Amino acid sequence: MQLGARDVSIVPIYMKKNRPGYTIRVITDIEKSGELIKTLMEELGTLGVRYTTYNRIVVPNREIVPIEVDINGHRKEVLVKISRDFKGNVVNIKPEYESVKRIAQDLKIPLRKVLNVIQKTLSSLK
Repeated sequence: MQLGARDVSIVPIYMKKNRPGYTIRVITDIEKSGELIKTLMEELGTLGVRYTTYNRIVVPNREIVPIEVDINGHRKEVLVKISRDFKGNVVNIKPEYESVKRIAQDLKIPLRKVLNVIQKTLSSLK
């Protein structure tokens, strides 16, 4: 990720002769692919890399905004991601995990309970 990968996934597989192996999938910009391929080959000792180019369409507008929620009488600020479609309509509102985790730790209550309260608050905003 430090070299510019947008996402990395590792999937265990069986290779020929039932040997265990891994498929490593790296999503990156074409400009950064050479450096990532070089690093993978140096670090893993693989003799080759297959790559494919894909087109990508992303949500045009995504912002992170703070909102206040009341949890058991405590006012807390949580960061939420608001995604909008091409027409500007809200497609998704989702709390940032680290904000939810921090609140749960501060109040010493289960993360799931904090998430439920936040989701109820967010559903009233839609």
